[in-house]
Amino acid sequence: MCGRAANSLAPETIMGLVGVNEAQWVDKDKYQPSYNVTPGKFQPVLVVSSDGHQLVTMKWGLVPSWSDGSSEKPVNARCETLTSKPMFKKPVKSGRCIVFVEGYYEWTPVPKQAHYVKSATHKVMMLAALYDTWVNKQTGEVLRSYTIITVPSNLKLSWLHDRMPAILTEDQMETWLEAKDVQEAIATLRPFEGELEAYPVSNDVGKVANDAEYLTHKIEIKPTKDLRSFFFKKEGTTQLDSPILSPSKLPLKGDIRKFMKSEIKPLEAVELKPDLLSPTKRPLSVIHIIDDDSPVKKKLKLEDQ
Repeated sequence: MCGRAANSLAPETIMGLVGVNEAQWVDKDKYQPSYNVTPGKFQPVLVVSSDGHQLVTMKWGLVPSWSDGSSEKPVNARCETLTSKPMFKKPVKSGRCIVFVEGYYEWTPVPKQAHYVKSATHKVMMLAALYDTWVNKQTGEVLRSYTIITVPSNLKLSWLHDRMPAILTEDQMETWLEAKDVQEAIATLRPFEGELEAYPVSNDVGKVANDAEYLTHKIEIKPTKDLRSFFFKKEGTTQLDSPILSPSKLPLKGDIRKFMKSEIKPLEAVELKPDLLSPTKRPLSVIHIIDDDSPVKKKLKLEDQ
């Protein structure tokens, strides 16, 4: 999935990137560069209008045109559901767009650790997305919103998550935006084959209020000790090395320590008489099993309550 991103690009940089001027950017003043773009924030989105390419600042989290405004606002859309889910059927035909990011964040579950993914060769990644326009019938307010499309993760990033955003190449941009055939456009949505970098970053990015460049910086993760190394000196052995569990260091006295170190011998089978198992008999009490070679005498005793 893709639920956090970074886009600290200046407005002038974005306009130069897509070849539009300020007059071709709708709601430009709503855009705020951020190293921690979260759902609900406004970002510049490239669309195709009757006048050609145009930038429109939109809110992340799709609000369908037919909704009452209080329904689910998905931040992601699985590429497999674009023609089947009602909220995507219209946008996939007439609301295809592109979102620009410098990178996106993803988390490993255990231990939970934030990672930053970015292009190894380009400063900006172009993500396929869908947008829709919702109008508040009571106030007339117009809200343009978008959702980022996800595809199955490529092999290099499958360790991080099983989904990734649909990253477009420059050759795929025009097809995604302008193809008349929906299936032709959807065919551009596949796991990215270009070079990507993924590395651990501060978990501070998980807090919406945090927004600084250091969130995208690589950090060193201290390796966690394997549980086996706590108990055993060498892998494949059973020699205890724990100061807590080592028999030589347990605060035991007398023969108990000797008993723990002694060899455990198998018990001889004991045949139980049928009358002992009779339902008329009361339940048997605890069976006491003691080793003859230990400091305590061997005895097998069945006590009837």
